[in-house]
Amino acid sequence: MTPAEFEQWTQGNGSGRESYHANRINYVFVTMNDGWIAIFEKDPSGYTPLIQAADRAHAESYCYMREPVPVPAQRLF
Repeated sequence: MTPAEFEQWTQGNGSGRESYHANRINYVFVTMNDGWIAIFEKDPSGYTPLIQAADRAHAESYCYMREPVPVPAQRLF
């Protein structure tokens, strides 16, 4: 999702936005209109939607479980 698409999506679906960092990965938490938190991974090219969490504690625990892969994924197979 490009930054422009993310901004448009946020205006239509969310009421708040907060940056978060865990395990060398940058995230953005968007509080949805229904109270759930949408989690996006932020990288230089844009935003990647990941999952929704019921509250902040669950959003943080999801982020701490994810870790970046230190080698190219093609080398794993």
